[in-house]
Amino acid sequence: MNAQHIQDNRNVAFKLASRFKLPGADEIFMQQFNMSLASNDYAGAARAARDAPGALLRNQGTIDKFKALPPAPGATQQPIMIYFSTLLESGATLNEIESLELARPVLTAGRTELIEQWISKQQLTMSDALGDLIRQYNPQMALKVFQAAGAPDKVIQGLVETNQFDKILPYCQQTQYKPDWLKILNQVVQVNPQAASDLAKMITARDPQGNPKTPIEGVLQIFIQYSRITEATAFLLEALKGNLPNESHLQTQLFEINLQQQPNIAEGIFQLKMFTHFDKERIAKRCEQVGLYGRALQNYSNVEDCKRVMLNSHAISKDIMIEYFARLNPEEFIQ
Repeated sequence: MNAQHIQDNRNVAFKLASRFKLPGADEIFMQQFNMSLASNDYAGAARAARDAPGALLRNQGTIDKFKALPPAPGATQQPIMIYFSTLLESGATLNEIESLELARPVLTAGRTELIEQWISKQQLTMSDALGDLIRQYNPQMALKVFQAAGAPDKVIQGLVETNQFDKILPYCQQTQYKPDWLKILNQVVQVNPQAASDLAKMITARDPQGNPKTPIEGVLQIFIQYSRITEATAFLLEALKGNLPNESHLQTQLFEINLQQQPNIAEGIFQLKMFTHFDKERIAKRCEQVGLYGRALQNYSNVEDCKRVMLNSHAISKDIMIEYFARLNPEEFIQ
């Protein structure tokens, strides 16, 4: 009779502690939890963990205990799944550890729709780790997790991986996030060079003072690193169209990379007559090396260099020859 009385007291104490979150009630919850486990009442143990304050019982240790338990006699569900289902059915939101531990077997079983359902009901705690786990199975769903977790770098990485490049800038503007654009460009250029070209133009747009928002040099080096010469050329033609004296080194690089890789494109750039501040002696030498003798003649200033180039007059257009002689002074004619 006394034992029954003690048991009733425990039940009453547990219910009061659960309802009113009484201070100093940790021992009551621990006792109820352990008693439920000992009697194979796994759902009861889960409820005790649910009602306990903070992370007293809802922690990795409790999860490991449930994972190590054998199924109750006659039961078909694993104890750990009873733990999770009891929490979810009561409307509880799983904490970060619980969310990860539940998501792993569910994703492995291919039941991504369950994950989506729990996310929509806000029953999983959003975290970087959960997003990383889900990304292996459903990148688009992982993107939602990263957004909810407030992980902007992971969101941008997800947009890149799902080819949603047009959403990167709006996302950054909406969240007032200032990313490392060169890092992002490095990611994009490896999977979609055309999108990288569009992104490069966007991030090097000039501010009201005429300065590019992202250094042109940094963007150029990324294109060169991945041997994207065509994209680098298109980018520089747009970025340098102002023909500014302080960007002479970039004009020089534009000609150099094309003279080395695709001289016919370099010739086309000369024909555009867009740039006047490049290192003319340096580029003249490169032109001579690849057989663009007319362009070498246009850019050399030393008479001896010009004489040497004109030994290839058969490869120099009549217009360039006339232009060259027109700029000579009488003393140079005599030479």
